[in-house]
Amino acid sequence: MSENKSDEQGKIQSEDKKLALKADQKQAGKTPKTDKNGNKKEPISASKIFATIIIVLITIALVGTSIIYLIQANVNKANELRFGSYDGEKILYEANSIMYNQYASIVQQYPDQASSSDLSTQYQLWNQAYQNAVILTAVNKIAKQSDVRAPQELVDKAILESGYYNDENGNFSEAKYNEASNNVKASLNLAYKSQVPFSIITADESSVATPKAEQEFVASMASNTRSFEYIAIDYNAIADTVAESYLAQDPTKFKSITVSDITTTTEEDIDNAYQALQNGDAWNDVVAKYSKDSYASNNGSVGKLYLYSLQAICSEAQLEELFSTETGSYTTVMETSGAYRIFRVDAASQDPDFKDAETVAHIKNYMIQNETELTSPLLEEMAAKVAAEAQEDFDEAALSNGLQAVSVGSTPGNIGSSRYMGSFSYTDAYGLLATAAADKTVMTSLYTDPVGTVTDQIKAGNNYIVVKIVNDTKDLTQGQTVNLFYSYYGSTMAQNDFFSNILSSDKHENNFFAEFLKIFGGNSSTSDTSSN
Repeated sequence: MSENKSDEQGKIQSEDKKLALKADQKQAGKTPKTDKNGNKKEPISASKIFATIIIVLITIALVGTSIIYLIQANVNKANELRFGSYDGEKILYEANSIMYNQYASIVQQYPDQASSSDLSTQYQLWNQAYQNAVILTAVNKIAKQSDVRAPQELVDKAILESGYYNDENGNFSEAKYNEASNNVKASLNLAYKSQVPFSIITADESSVATPKAEQEFVASMASNTRSFEYIAIDYNAIADTVAESYLAQDPTKFKSITVSDITTTTEEDIDNAYQALQNGDAWNDVVAKYSKDSYASNNGSVGKLYLYSLQAICSEAQLEELFSTETGSYTTVMETSGAYRIFRVDAASQDPDFKDAETVAHIKNYMIQNETELTSPLLEEMAAKVAAEAQEDFDEAALSNGLQAVSVGSTPGNIGSSRYMGSFSYTDAYGLLATAAADKTVMTSLYTDPVGTVTDQIKAGNNYIVVKIVNDTKDLTQGQTVNLFYSYYGSTMAQNDFFSNILSSDKHENNFFAEFLKIFGGNSSTSDTSSN
């Protein structure tokens, strides 16, 4: 039915994403400004060892001095940065530790990201270094227990094949080797000496002997696909009169305002940002220098927000200040849930306009997500009606009820959620069939009922769908892809599972978040001690 409704759905999803404003960060700040009340096996060769190292290789990295100074300053404050432990062995960030070298290598590979002021980017880089360190620590323990050693001849060969001493033509350069300091040579030797046992263990863990019959069976499953259509009984099924009546009960909840923001994790940074604005510095310059959230790359522009989304992070007093701030002006410093912020009003607040399709869609979507006692009976009743009508004429049932009919292309019957083949996650752009098919009973029916079947209503989260099985198809491309990559997938998945099991092990104590905040100047009274 209509592209307009798809657009509305996209806008709703966009609005929901803005709730990230609610905080990717956790922190307990200092003295508040405006207080918020409440929060598979082959012979091992040196080249194979080098190729199978999934963890970032430890290298001799020249890290930017500004980053080093930042880290060192905070390390000095914290005395010891203990990000966690594995089987009693600490995961420390200190000179020449595993995590230190992992982070240095990542910085060398991604210098632009490493110098970014975006807190989420820094979180990803540091968390990757931490997880690498945990895995290396665990695998080194396994290697030691298994008496896996690194013959110097193999280490030397691996270093040569790494290309570190190659010239511009890719050939080994004796001159370049002789020019290298003893410290560099020793560091490289130490790095590869620790990597060889790691590679032997991970190569062994990921060695998967794949029976031909198994591969052919999975390829056959991937080739046999079905296509579908479904009617979405979602927010569009809520009558306008019901939504209008709901709006009348509390219209202020759906007031909207268009804003930009500056977000920091420390009181000092937000105070400096505010002072810079007061001194006449341009908003965009201040955002670039201080702001840490995902909107910083777009000059802090958040876009239109509804009052109900802001209520999750702001106090009533803060909301009153924000909504009374003149267009083009900015608020005082606010300590919101998760961060310190300054908002700039880019467009004045507006009362909800029920004649505006976007506003109506937001109200209905809000009701489905937050007022299920009210909406569930309405959707269930509509779903039963649509299901009955769809048995007679599927397309007319959607059209006459003002609902969207969604087409889903050829999809294999991936009942076990195998990663070797496609699934509704890739073919169902609207998402409701993918949600419903998470139930294996539903999934089984979709692939065992005959073509042409129109189902009864099926629950899909807080929504409902009525599905028509359109046809069976033979997608040879998917089967060929499985045959081509099956052995590789098996090896990769086995290795990923091995690493995941380490990270989720009871032997792993995770204190990453609290230590991360120490580096970036935040304070945390809580520690993340989860094992994943």
